[in-house]
Amino acid sequence: MRSLPRGSRRALPAAIAAVAVAILAAPVGAHVDHPDAIDLFNGVSGPYALRVVATPYVGALEVTAVVASGGEADADGVGAVRVTMSARAADGSESVGPARAMANDLSRPDDYWAVLTPRQAGAWVVIVEADSALGATRLELPLTLRERGGGFPWAAVIAVMVVAGPMALSLGLARRRRRARALRKEKR
Repeated sequence: MRSLPRGSRRALPAAIAAVAVAILAAPVGAHVDHPDAIDLFNGVSGPYALRVVATPYVGALEVTAVVASGGEADADGVGAVRVTMSARAADGSESVGPARAMANDLSRPDDYWAVLTPRQAGAWVVIVEADSALGATRLELPLTLRERGGGFPWAAVIAVMVVAGPMALSLGLARRRRRARALRKEKR
């Protein structure tokens, strides 16, 4: 740290905290194998073979659609698909979306996911739309949203540690440097 200018040394803990918070705050798609995931649909709709999975939580409704060709015409995959997802309360009191679903990752290019943020528990309808050169389809799937369980809030603990940890380290190092300077002055 001695090679860094004085202003940079002070900004380093804040920069580390900002990067860590950005990483932790990045959305994570509903994993098809997530323990709380619910299969909403698994079959053919229009030109696609679809599997739609959701983790049904208020505030973080994560939906994944696995899209494949429903026929022999495109055996190598579907190609460029535009997938949008939205949801509405069954009673019509609230709706979220539409959100353009993103491809999950390079190893699963046919997985598309989005995170919707409904504010109330109860009966909902999830709407998944897929469109490509093969054609378009729309599914309306019933789902019951629930509040998250009362488990230990690990994400909050980690976020606090990521933000407070570098700050505490920086303050501790600054205190140590002040003591070292004071000792050097006494020796003179």
